[in-house]
Amino acid sequence: MKPLWFIFLFFQIFVNFSWSQTANICEIGGLHPRLYIAGIPSTGQAIIAGHKLRFFCGADHKLDGPEEIECLGPGQWSASFPTCSEKCKRPEVPENVRITSSVQGNALSKGDILSFACNRRTDFMQGSASIECLGNGQWSDPPPQCEAPIVCSAPPPLEDGDTKSYISSDSVFQHGDKVEYICRQTYTMNGEPFKTCNNGVWIGEMRCLKPCTVNEQLMNTHNIWFAHGYSNKLYAPHKDHLTFVCKRGTTRVGRVPMRVQCNDGEMTLPTCQ
Repeated sequence: MKPLWFIFLFFQIFVNFSWSQTANICEIGGLHPRLYIAGIPSTGQAIIAGHKLRFFCGADHKLDGPEEIECLGPGQWSASFPTCSEKCKRPEVPENVRITSSVQGNALSKGDILSFACNRRTDFMQGSASIECLGNGQWSDPPPQCEAPIVCSAPPPLEDGDTKSYISSDSVFQHGDKVEYICRQTYTMNGEPFKTCNNGVWIGEMRCLKPCTVNEQLMNTHNIWFAHGYSNKLYAPHKDHLTFVCKRGTTRVGRVPMRVQCNDGEMTLPTCQ
């Protein structure tokens, strides 16, 4: 019969050996259905530290992730397992649309971009001029359409302004036509003075900024008067400055300067007491 110390020593050696083998094993979890692996050991053999696996995808799919990973020990891989994304099929485009990008093939990978142009210069493109393969067979947008541009009806009115020339309400404008606007007297144009017919829609932003009005009643309230001139009413266009003086026997109070600027009809006046 073996002594107890011998049996205990044998048991410890067996446990340590078994633990070291198990601790170094890497396992393969759930995989993408189109992902294939090269380098899997024969049936019954464990994947231990130092073992490498290589990956590739089935037809019409692209590998997303590393082509090779290594078992580093205690169940750790050098990187996450890759996946496979379905390639995008080259879309059919209308006869009057052409593809201008140089991407080849009928199956395109995630990130590939197709660009388009109209065959006729007079046509207007409806949709995105470029689309991107998002993976899993999906494009960011459908291919565009090219059609004759839509005409525009009379341009919209402008508050505190008008078109430079008379335009009747039943006027029709072609794609690319421009209309010029002007603001009322003492009002200031903000933005380009043109709107352009763009496939049935008028584009172009402008505003008529208001002038500031200062009259005798308002100045009496603040005990001020114009520093230059003797008018009892004045219009100051947007961004113009006006300079005031205190009426005789008063002095300025507060922090508002005696020279102030008009801002779209608003002007903070100084006060004297």
